[in-house]
Amino acid sequence: MAKIQCAVCGMDIKKEKYGTEHEGKHYSFCSQDCQDEFESDPEEYLEKEEKEEEEDWN
Repeated sequence: MAKIQCAVCGMDIKKEKYGTEHEGKHYSFCSQDCQDEFESDPEEYLEKEEKEEEEDWN
């Protein structure tokens, strides 16, 4: 089973209760607060995710 992490804080999620779609991709969250935070400025978290992916390749 794939590990699910909160798109905002990175916490491991055992059972997804919170999630949203953005630009055709699904994002999971550990709490309503994290989901609200993401939805208020998704680009902030998408930029962070892209940067982390680039670092993984280097």
